[in-house]
Amino acid sequence: MALARASRLARILILSALSALSALSVLSAHAQAPAPAPAAPAACTGDNLLKGLSPVLPTSGVSRSKRVTDGAALAEGAAWDVVEASILNVGGRVTYDLGAATPLSAFTLQGDNNDTYELYGSLDGKRYDLVWKAEAVQGAGLRTRRQVLSAPSAPARYLQLRASGGDKSYSVSELTASCATPNPWPPAAKVVGHSIQADGKEARKHQIGLAKIGVALFGLLIFFVPLLVRPGAAAARPDRDPRGLVARLGARWRSDHVPAITYLAALSATGYAAYLGWLQIDSALVAWTDNGLISTIQGPFPVVFDGLDGQEVSFLNGVALAAFGLLATLFVGDLLRRKVSPADAAPALRTLGFVGLSWVVMTQADEQLGKNSAWWPEGWEGIVAAAALSAALIALHLTRAARALMTFGHALTLCLGLMTWVGLGSFHGNRISHFWDSYHYYVGSKYFAENRYHLLYHCTMLAERDDGRFDKLKDRQVRNLVNNEVATGKEEIVETNDLVKECRAHFTAQRWEAFKQDTRLFRSYMGEDWWSKMFKDHGYNASPVWNMLGYALTNHDWEGKIPPAGEAYTPELRSGQTAQQRKAASDRFFKTDRPRFEQEIIRLNLIDLTLYALFFLAYCWAFGLEIAAFVALFFCTGYPWSYDWTGGSIARIPWLFHASLGLCFLKRGFPLLAGFELGWSLLLRVFPGALLGGAALQVLLMLLKREPWTAAHRRFVVGGLLSFAVLVPPSVYVGQGLTEQYQGLSPYEEFLSNSLKHKSTPLTNNMGYPTIVSFSPEYSVGRAGVLQGRDASLKDKPAFWLWKTKHRELLRSRAWLQVLAIGGMFAFLYAMRRRWGLWEMVAASTMFIFLIFELTCYYYSFLILLAPLAYQRAREVFGLLLLGAASQVVQIRVGATDFEYFWESIFVLIAGLIFVLGRSAELYLGVEEPAPAPAPAPALAPALAPALAPEAPSGDEETHENNHPDEKK
Repeated sequence: MALARASRLARILILSALSALSALSVLSAHAQAPAPAPAAPAACTGDNLLKGLSPVLPTSGVSRSKRVTDGAALAEGAAWDVVEASILNVGGRVTYDLGAATPLSAFTLQGDNNDTYELYGSLDGKRYDLVWKAEAVQGAGLRTRRQVLSAPSAPARYLQLRASGGDKSYSVSELTASCATPNPWPPAAKVVGHSIQADGKEARKHQIGLAKIGVALFGLLIFFVPLLVRPGAAAARPDRDPRGLVARLGARWRSDHVPAITYLAALSATGYAAYLGWLQIDSALVAWTDNGLISTIQGPFPVVFDGLDGQEVSFLNGVALAAFGLLATLFVGDLLRRKVSPADAAPALRTLGFVGLSWVVMTQADEQLGKNSAWWPEGWEGIVAAAALSAALIALHLTRAARALMTFGHALTLCLGLMTWVGLGSFHGNRISHFWDSYHYYVGSKYFAENRYHLLYHCTMLAERDDGRFDKLKDRQVRNLVNNEVATGKEEIVETNDLVKECRAHFTAQRWEAFKQDTRLFRSYMGEDWWSKMFKDHGYNASPVWNMLGYALTNHDWEGKIPPAGEAYTPELRSGQTAQQRKAASDRFFKTDRPRFEQEIIRLNLIDLTLYALFFLAYCWAFGLEIAAFVALFFCTGYPWSYDWTGGSIARIPWLFHASLGLCFLKRGFPLLAGFELGWSLLLRVFPGALLGGAALQVLLMLLKREPWTAAHRRFVVGGLLSFAVLVPPSVYVGQGLTEQYQGLSPYEEFLSNSLKHKSTPLTNNMGYPTIVSFSPEYSVGRAGVLQGRDASLKDKPAFWLWKTKHRELLRSRAWLQVLAIGGMFAFLYAMRRRWGLWEMVAASTMFIFLIFELTCYYYSFLILLAPLAYQRAREVFGLLLLGAASQVVQIRVGATDFEYFWESIFVLIAGLIFVLGRSAELYLGVEEPAPAPAPAPALAPALAPALAPEAPSGDEETHENNHPDEKK
């Protein structure tokens, strides 16, 4: 039977492949005829020779290329990624055929400000020589460059546009080339309107979000369906339900609804895969039309013989994914037609989940990596990888190698989940670093003694002023980190300002030179646009314990990085120097200082990626590969903590690393180490202290002699106290300032004050139960802004003033709802105290963070601490995967407003209610906890395992079993 099915599947795949090749043949039938022989050059005029031309091969990595030659420019300063501009990916190039060899004299280009654009010419379309280079310019957004050559260039028939340098976010809205200088010069440009909504970065986020929804849906087949249909479902205790009512009702519910839920989940996943593939096909067709279909696809079977460009890669991956989705839908439909029970179908559906996850991730990643990564070629790699993984998984399934299939499948899920989290392998699109976070954590910790928490932006802009850049910062908006209000540079960066005076007083001459050099390097690294917007952020807010680590990382050999006197790269102050001196300073900066700086930042960025890898290995060690794979898949789907928010910083996630290690140590029976790790997490960020809520309740009952003490709880408390004793004193020493005002315990006093300031400042990307409680559609950000603009009495108030005021008022007036919810959570944990041990109480206490704090969205990665406990119940697995998928739907459909994060908070609340109410109902009805599975074998060398093994509890102590589902089922 298995061989017959495999044969049918092979025939279907062959027919699908032939259909795809037929479609490519139809497309290639429309190929452009061979280029005509070169025509005689026309009379040389100042006309734009590129106007109206469509691109020809080679065209690669460019979207909307016809925008470049449509004869219409945009307003100066328009956003770089509006739909009226053409986006060039890293390594992208677009070529135009002038029809005849022509010398060129004058050029204009409107492109993103901080990038370099190069125009190459060729006679034969093979060898290209540089004709003109449009350097980076000042000002944000799209900016025009113009140049008349001193002598006409060599004749060229083909012109090819490329981009390099800058921030690797390239776009061009208009390019002109003339063989004579236009009269008048510069020529009058036709300026058209542009979209308010930019689509470059947002479009990429939406594409990745759509893929993550598919990952979550196939996650249902891998994790939810097997738990839903597993045998030995929890039953009521006989002493609570002697008639077996709950058991009978449960059996009836499962009989009536589980088959429908199972097949609905399967059809949702496979149908969505087909839809996702069609979106890629449609995107490629639109891009081909925009770039000129006839000139892009040439010759028979162009994909095979002419190489691939970005649109062809997208098209092929879309065809492959859509074909897989349709075949998988037919497979599920066949199971449904034959009325296969969910329990019998579960192994096949789980294998289908592994295979579907491979196709979604690899085909979607192929497009992202081909466009934005130098380490992943732009070709068949995604399809080949998905096909190879699928073949291995299906072979294991057909040979009934269940153990090998589960191990390979879950390991694959773990790896693909982490790859999905890092933007499907593309990180921030074209870089690993998060510009703003890297700046705040690097400069904030390196110069904490001078800047403290409130001087960072003022001292940075003062360094720019000393470099002669006042004209560039005088109109820049900057946040006063004392009160979080926003003003302009010309109002704040004056010598009479108290914060400027404090900057002057805190720095020694040598440290000031080092600080100015770091300011120049970060500004060059980011580009003017990112740099100027950064000053409206909310500053450096790491704790003194984190600052102790950051100070050590960033101050290594700081004196050796200061340029010698006279060699600092300050273009605005170079008027008194010779050309040779200016060149020497420029060469040192761009060839020595800047590359060394970038390497240092990337090395520091890798700290977080290393910590992520380590704590997922810790989950494997403590909970087993299956649960670790589920945690990774849930982690990769959520938008609030996506790599766009949390990745590429400098040691930003040690709090999560230590909290995760604490949970894992508790699971494996090392309470002393667990207490130390959780205490360390608390000292890095205050809110992880809420994770101790359940354990604190148990300890309190022991202190009141309501419950007997256990050795585990004693060691856990001692470990927490040790973390404070070991970490706090050196952090106080490192945090000492240069003046008497900042001595003693001042680092913690400042940190507390800074934290309270942030807590009292509502942000549009805050999440939590307080966000839900204080929300009002009438006073949303958009609505409140309109009302504030109409009220003459509020015209002098800062932006968002009315929204923030109403937010605070509503939160105070509805505080009773928050108190009630927190009390309910304590009551729930009190009821569960005898069922759960320490690790379960800590995992469940993640809900306290949601109920108590209003945190910025990226901190919601703490929900992975709940995932191992949630894996005990199918409904809770469904709730977390629903949260991940819904968060992506909201970011796509709603966008970055307070509405988005209100809905993100609602979905966290739904997942929490599924968890709390479901467990409460089981407790009330007397449903037993599932029998614990054996703990995973220690991932330690044999010689070390005995020494680190947890002690067995004594017979007279109350023990708490570590309950989780039988993974073998």
